[in-house]
Amino acid sequence: MTPPSKRLVIVLEDDPLVADALCLLLHDWGFECLHGAALGEILPQLAARAGEVRAIISDDHLRDGATGLDALRAAEAQGVAARSLLLTASLGRRIRAVGAAAGYPSMEKPVEPQKLRAWLASP
Repeated sequence: MTPPSKRLVIVLEDDPLVADALCLLLHDWGFECLHGAALGEILPQLAARAGEVRAIISDDHLRDGATGLDALRAAEAQGVAARSLLLTASLGRRIRAVGAAAGYPSMEKPVEPQKLRAWLASP
């Protein structure tokens, strides 16, 4: 079980319906969800809580034109040392290869809840 101080999950998703569904699942599993359509929207809150982040789940295409990979790298630059996951509705070989080369696993949307939960529970 994850310690209470590591129950924060960052969700970067520009589709409000997908973001709401992800955050609802996370809340049901006992996580706190901090959502933004782009990393810049949550940076002020994240700065004070970087050490509490259990995971970052990012869509591959974000509102500000950045990619999920850009956002994950920027979060790391802000001091967030957490596991990261790329989500996409068009999981092709390119996204898998780019994410894998950078050390980020990928999942296709809609995400299967059991797969997401298993990923969150793994070390």
